[in-house]
Amino acid sequence: RPDIAVQYNPEKISIILENEVVITNLQRLSAFLFMFGLIYALDLSYPKEMANTFEFIQKVLLGLDDGKLKPR
Repeated sequence: RPDIAVQYNPEKISIILENEVVITNLQRLSAFLFMFGLIYALDLSYPKEMANTFEFIQKVLLGLDDGKLKPR
């Protein structure tokens, strides 16, 4: 797969839990923060393709857990 940046410009962002829309009309940053918070609070696995990014945000930017990244 070529490394080409893909731009998504969604018209509407919502959070859906168990087939129910629980939050709607979110801005991109708010949507990301809600998603990150839910994944962290519910102790779910990060999406495989973004695990390193989520771990960096969790440990370095937010200072959660021990603040240290795992060696690669």
